[in-house]
Amino acid sequence: MLKRLTIKKLFELYSYDISFNESWDEWSVEDTVDAPLSQNFSVNILTGPNGYGKTMILKMIYHLLKKNYWFFHFFEFEEIKFDFEKFFIVVKKELSTNKDLPDNNALPPSKKGFLPEKDTADFTSFADYGNSVENISMYLDEDCKTSPVGQVSIDQDLIDNVISKIKSNGTAFDFVKLPTLEILSLYFDSKISFPYFLKKHKISTVSSFESVYNLSSVLDDYAAYFQPAQRLINLRFDSDYNAIFNNSVDFSISAQYEIDEVNAQIKAMYQRVQSDFAIVSQKTDATFITRLVDSTDDLTYSPNDIKNKLSLLEKRITCYRELNLLKDMTQLNYPYKENISDESSYHQYGKVLSLYIEDMNKKLDVFDKLYFKMSLFLDMISKKVLSDKTLKISEQGISVLNSTQAPLPNLHRLSSGEQNLIILYFNLIFSSDAHTILLIDEPENSLHVAWQQEMLNDYIKIAKTNHCQIIFATHSPTFISNRFDLTINLYRQHHKITEDQNAE
Repeated sequence: MLKRLTIKKLFELYSYDISFNESWDEWSVEDTVDAPLSQNFSVNILTGPNGYGKTMILKMIYHLLKKNYWFFHFFEFEEIKFDFEKFFIVVKKELSTNKDLPDNNALPPSKKGFLPEKDTADFTSFADYGNSVENISMYLDEDCKTSPVGQVSIDQDLIDNVISKIKSNGTAFDFVKLPTLEILSLYFDSKISFPYFLKKHKISTVSSFESVYNLSSVLDDYAAYFQPAQRLINLRFDSDYNAIFNNSVDFSISAQYEIDEVNAQIKAMYQRVQSDFAIVSQKTDATFITRLVDSTDDLTYSPNDIKNKLSLLEKRITCYRELNLLKDMTQLNYPYKENISDESSYHQYGKVLSLYIEDMNKKLDVFDKLYFKMSLFLDMISKKVLSDKTLKISEQGISVLNSTQAPLPNLHRLSSGEQNLIILYFNLIFSSDAHTILLIDEPENSLHVAWQQEMLNDYIKIAKTNHCQIIFATHSPTFISNRFDLTINLYRQHHKITEDQNAE
């Protein structure tokens, strides 16, 4: 869990000391799928005027946990301290220069042309010369008294050259209006590894130093998921790696509906668990006879145990069938199960049934995690009124039925609010486990006021169920509802720190 975040001079203006406190809910909470929910949770809400850095704070947490250390080059700050449960990470900046070499015009005739020009595409050779370099150092002690455990050096001149190259490539998209970070993120998040690109062209170098703790290893126990405010469409580049350096190769941007990505993930999940079920079934069934013959004559379960376990097994199968996880499986039907208490029936069938029950439960275990999360997802969606629509989930993905039970021709027929709701709940439930930090920007976007009023309680339930940490950035008092105890007001934070500093 991230416990505290202190920032000095964000955008050269704002300073914050943010405590992400764990909360305790005294209200009764309904259990989900027979799993008890813990009453403590970590849900915090960042509020404040536009421009105070709510979204940037979410992004800096996300990129740190993703080990995208280069991200810290693209915004102004003096120092950032991340206080996790067992360690600190402090990020600092400083500006230096590689070498002070004369330009080509100042060189003797025999050396002219030795230095590459600024507009050259030979970024590798250009990186060896006198550019301004920003060093981002990372420490694992709060006071930064030890040596840094990692350092990223970013050459801004070369970044600018890359951006110029992208902008001059004649695409159907107006890059001029996009800032540097958005251009690079859009291009490199689609098909190319941005850190690999930086390393290949010597724009960025990452140094690692000997330490009791390794920067990368301390972050391995944490995961992060960032949900941006714009959720409906993802922009992607259509190009190959060399397009950026080849003016004769045009590349364009394509748009992908996020609801289609959710649908594809659901299909893949169903295919994966059904494949796992088939594999486990094949291995288990292949040894059934041998295990039955080799087992002792002593029966593991009593007649009542067998009857109870059969009933629970039938209930479990019914639940999975309702979510179409076991679409082709028939219900268990044993004409003698009511008479299993009879001594002869017990000895005749008890051993077989005991082993069968154990095997079936082992096979069904592969569905547990998906069933649990999908049930939570459908439960939360079904409580919202989707304009007389019903959601069905199967190996075919999401089906939406209207009031006459006729399916919609495609998911794009859903309203923007309905798509937002499905995308949000799916991503939050299926992207989080223990040690995951969920970072959600403007969760209220495109959603009905009545939905906003219910959502925070749903998110608290997700935090309790998945044992994860959730941090929101929002402007909506409707979303916050009556839980102002969970809010962190950046406006008040900054002005209190400023007043305290002036008083000193």
